Amino acid sequence: MLNLIYNEYLKIKKSKVIVIFLLSQIALIWINASVYNPKDSSWELASILTFPSDMLDIYTQLLIFFVPIIISQIVTEDLLGGTLKLNIMNEPVRYKHLLSKLLSFLLVILFSTFFFLLTCYLIGVIYLNNTWQIDFYRRGSSSLDDFLYTLVNYSKLLMPIFAYGSVTMLLGLFIKSPISVNITMIFLCVFFFNTQIGQKLTSLQVIGYRDILPIIVLSLLIGVFSFLFGTVLFKNKDILY
Repeated sequence: MLNLIYNEYLKIKKSKVIVIFLLSQIALIWINASVYNPKDSSWELASILTFPSDMLDIYTQLLIFFVPIIISQIVTEDLLGGTLKLNIMNEPVRYKHLLSKLLSFLLVILFSTFFFLLTCYLIGVIYLNNTWQIDFYRRGSSSLDDFLYTLVNYSKLLMPIFAYGSVTMLLGLFIKSPISVNITMIFLCVFFFNTQIGQKLTSLQVIGYRDILPIIVLSLLIGVFSFLFGTVLFKNKDILY
């Protein structure tokens, strides 16, 4: 099982999509840092260590766009190319191959989140500190408090992304066109973010865990159900060669 996860992780990590994804992160962080103005009231309490929290909405938007593309790389294209069909000829291990793809996707998201945070800190130190002499941590706080504040904000995003990836994988198993999967998920996201729950995900930085907890639980249920539903349906699905 670990070998399956590692192989899928390497497959995603080496794809051109990941390179574009990471370069997009660097570009957007740099653009936002270049227009950063500490005299603006919205930045009054900001510090180098909390700067990534101000970029959380940017990261969320990147994930909304790139997650369906990444999932298409590891599921839909394997399915169309026959690789997935070849791997799951042995009935008892079908779920393992699907689970390895989902877990490898989550590893990539964790790696991407770490990369995004690290890039924010590097640009913060190199550009913001030299340009505006912004404090490393907020007054009245500590470096550990500010760092934990940032980590907590980003942790709120992981479970909704897990659900988003699971639903995308479910669609990818039954819609043969990667482009159709991407367009469908983006349209669903546009609809979702116009709902009351979806609007909360656009302001994770100011939402406490008491308010975000129902979203985390709902995301977990949706993610697990989507994976199980996809596994059951795909197990009973005839494989054509």
